[in-house]
Amino acid sequence: MKEMQKKYEKLEKNKKKLKQQVVHLRSHLELSMVEYSKIEQYKWELEERIRLDITEKLKEASLFLQTEVASQERLGQLRETNNASIRSQMELRIKELEFELSRMKSSREDFNKPELEKYKQLYVEELKVRTSLTNELNKEQASELKQGERQEEVEGKAGARFQDSGVMT
Repeated sequence: MKEMQKKYEKLEKNKKKLKQQVVHLRSHLELSMVEYSKIEQYKWELEERIRLDITEKLKEASLFLQTEVASQERLGQLRETNNASIRSQMELRIKELEFELSRMKSSREDFNKPELEKYKQLYVEELKVRTSLTNELNKEQASELKQGERQEEVEGKAGARFQDSGVMT
């Protein structure tokens, strides 16, 4: 019996040790579970923060891209407005220059009109003087021609008289 008692005591000791180990293991398991739970919680929180951070960065990138697109559109509109303004200014300048050219032509014509009238008047006077001189010249020539004919007549009559008188040359 003693042996049994020893075996019993030994078994009791083993049982106690095993209970202590079980308690220790349970405690360790609980700690591990708590740590694992904390690790899982930390992992989940970290993933959530990363997800939120990525979402925030994507929102910022999207907002930046939208701003960039709006800026590009605005820049395009400004360029179109600027080009239209320049085109309008050039058209206005062309019209001003065309008007100035027309005015200059008109002024030149107006300036030349009195001068042209003066030359026309001088030309008309010149024509009158020429006509008058031509008429005078024609009269003189006609007069000279008549005188020449009279002279010939006189000379012809004188020569005939002279021949009649018997003088010979």
